Amino acid sequence: RGNMWAGPAGPGELRSETMKRLLLLCLTAAVLVSCLGLSAQAAPTLSWTEFYTMGDAASAHTRIDPIELDGTTTLFLPASVSRKAVPVYFTLSEKNAVVTATGSRGSVALKSGDTLDLTALCEGTDDTITLRARSGSMQAEKRVTFLRYDNVSTMFLVSDDPVNEGREWVESSEDKSNRAKGSMALLAADGESVYDGKLTQIKGRGNSTWKGAKRPYQIKLDKKTDLLQTGDSADKAKTWVLLANFYDPSAVRNMLALDLGRALQMECNMGYRPVCLFYDGEFRGLYLLTEKVEVNEGRVNVTDLEKANEKANPDVDDLTKLESKTGTTANGATYLYCDGMNDPADITGGYLLEMDFADRAMEEKCYFITARGFYVVVKSPEACSKAEMDYIASWYQDYEDAVFEGGTSSKTGKPFTDYVTVESMVQCYLVNELSKNGDGFNTSAYLYKETGSEPMKMGPLWDYDLGFGNNNYEDLLPQPELLYTVYGSLGRALASFRGFEEYGLRIVAAFDVDSIRSTSRRWQMSLRAMRTQSVRTAACIRLRGTVSRSLRLQAMTSCCGNRPIWTSAPAETALRRTLPPCRILS
Repeated sequence: RGNMWAGPAGPGELRSETMKRLLLLCLTAAVLVSCLGLSAQAAPTLSWTEFYTMGDAASAHTRIDPIELDGTTTLFLPASVSRKAVPVYFTLSEKNAVVTATGSRGSVALKSGDTLDLTALCEGTDDTITLRARSGSMQAEKRVTFLRYDNVSTMFLVSDDPVNEGREWVESSEDKSNRAKGSMALLAADGESVYDGKLTQIKGRGNSTWKGAKRPYQIKLDKKTDLLQTGDSADKAKTWVLLANFYDPSAVRNMLALDLGRALQMECNMGYRPVCLFYDGEFRGLYLLTEKVEVNEGRVNVTDLEKANEKANPDVDDLTKLESKTGTTANGATYLYCDGMNDPADITGGYLLEMDFADRAMEEKCYFITARGFYVVVKSPEACSKAEMDYIASWYQDYEDAVFEGGTSSKTGKPFTDYVTVESMVQCYLVNELSKNGDGFNTSAYLYKETGSEPMKMGPLWDYDLGFGNNNYEDLLPQPELLYTVYGSLGRALASFRGFEEYGLRIVAAFDVDSIRSTSRRWQMSLRAMRTQSVRTAACIRLRGTVSRSLRLQAMTSCCGNRPIWTSAPAETALRRTLPPCRILS
């Protein structure tokens, strides 16, 4: 500071003093930051780096990771895992940490790979525990809830490349063209291994459901397998479907419709198996594993015209890549066909057709539009020649003319029964009416035809997630006591036939109506049981609470409880109310 007797400091000395003080402050700050950094390094924290169940070293593909649900770490357990022996695996940031698991009834020491007895730790069925880890003065805590589906099979889908071609990559394709490869393990509810092998394909499927938060998939095995364990060799197949049931909060409507088809003794009815799905270790919810609607032994068992087409065109690698052209039948239907194809010896069958909406039909390779404006897709063969499309479109047009002209075509003079079997027509009509299926005879409505002059058959049943009171877009649908199918154009035409009611009653006289009612009662009991489940479990049926948690069970039980066939009225009376006589329409 200079001598106290000295005069005032000059400008240069003041600047020098200021610089010294700034330098001292900077040095002090640097020392403090360094000390803080040393302090942080000297006090490490304890944290969980991994926590999962299943998936030991011998079966890593069955690993199940937790999800965050309502602020709680949740692990979903397959039905095959006993509450008395739940395997858990974990790692911590400190290897020497000691872990305890505490429930409402007590605590137990825990090591990675040990099994937890939830019945000993938790009261009732609320399987929530707190995991506490300690290493020296460090502690870490994790609260975990275990949820388990009873009597449901478990499926594990594992991508070969989960980083680049995992679930998100498959679902990122709007046109469902992204196709991954992987493996799949299917465990029955009792833990029996049904399938454990490679998948040559994992892809998206569906129409409106492909836009939901919970997506449906199609998988292809590397060898034919009966995933439903029916014991029938004809049910072995490579291609299978996983229905998400995203728009059905209860996840049981498709099962009920298929059970109805079985009770009505439909010739072609898709089998199913509910599964709890884990995709790349992540729980995705309750799915319905079903047979695919396709031409195949054990499914739609008609002659495979697609294979005949491939054999007739050996020089064409992919018939669907051929140029599309339009044609018109002599009776007024227009169609789209593949140009340049050779025809096999017999083009009269087999065909698999689907009635569909215009926008969906126009995305397909081959379809036709009837004289009344109905769109019909040829699902098999996917690629059709001009002669094939002309044949099947003409056949269908003759059938349509007969239906809408009072039962007999004015052009051919033939009754509609020459083109479609009454039995299959009544069966589909009944299921559509009993379920009040808004899609009935509009979309996802199939027909199939064998070779020769045998009539077509309606079926198989498909896509009933918006039935049974789960649809409000038409006034008639949510009112179970009112008829519905009869007000559609095709339903009205069918029901207006003289004697249609008698046709129906004569056919269903052989049906097991009590079996149909027992099916209803069984599902209603399941629905009542589901209503008692926790909100969290109910949410997971749809997918981790990403959508409304209401199961809309009341709508379904109301529909089943008030439809004529579900009541205890005599069978003939009930069926007469379901198959309305012509006077209703007069």
